[in-house]
Order: sequence, then C-alpha cells, then structure tokens
Amino acid sequence: MHLAAPFGTMEQLPRYIEPTRPSRLKLATCAVAGVLLTLAFDLWVGPRLKWVASLPTCESLPYVRAEVVAFVFATWFVGALLYKRAHNIWRLQQSPLPGTWSGRALAYVQAHERSSKQASSMRCRPSASSGR
Repeated sequence: MHLAAPFGTMEQLPRYIEPTRPSRLKLATCAVAGVLLTLAFDLWVGPRLKWVASLPTCESLPYVRAEVVAFVFATWFVGALLYKRAHNIWRLQQSPLPGTWSGRALAYVQAHERSSKQASSMRCRPSASSGR
C-alpha cells in the first residue's frame, strides 16, 4: 500500500501537518491527564463502587442514579465535542483540520522529503564513466 493512499497524492497533502511544541505539549498533557484520571478512578471511585454494590438495593439506588447521570452527561459532553469537530470539518471541507497533528501524514511528509533528497543527490552526482 502506498503511504499517500489515505491522503491522496503529495500535491494534495497539506503541508501544515507538522508537530509543533504546543501540539506536543497538548498531547503530553492529554496523556498525563488520562493516566491521572485512571489512577483517581482506581484509587477513589473503584472502592466506593464496590461498597455501593454491597448495600441493599433500596440503599444503593441514589448512588446508581448518580452514576447514570454522570455517564449521561459525560456522553453528552463527548458528543458535543465530536459535533463541534464534525461541524468544523464540514464547514471547511477539510480533514484533518488546520492546526491539528496527524502522525501518519507527518510520517508520509518526512518519508517523501527523505526520498526526494536522496533522488536529487543521486541525480547531481557525476558518474565515473562520464570522463569528467
């Protein structure tokens, strides 16, 4: 499979998809936040959910209701973020959006630049049989 298949040809590939310091910091921040949220859930919420499960049904209903409400709001929040992104893609008729970081596109750009540099260095090299 050709590396440009998901993005079209090199001429169609946007040149702005390159990682910048702010995008790397944003990615690292998201990774750290994910790890911290996972640890918080395991250390704080997990034992409380086990405690709620040990209660009789009538006493555990308020906790279960709070869980359902929290998950519904989390689903709405994620849905709103996805809607905003989809709306921007639809409005600009462009994916990925300007300013976003795409690892596969960046890998393609870097591979193409390396191959074009190698090809240009091979063309400029005089051959031994040319007698120069």
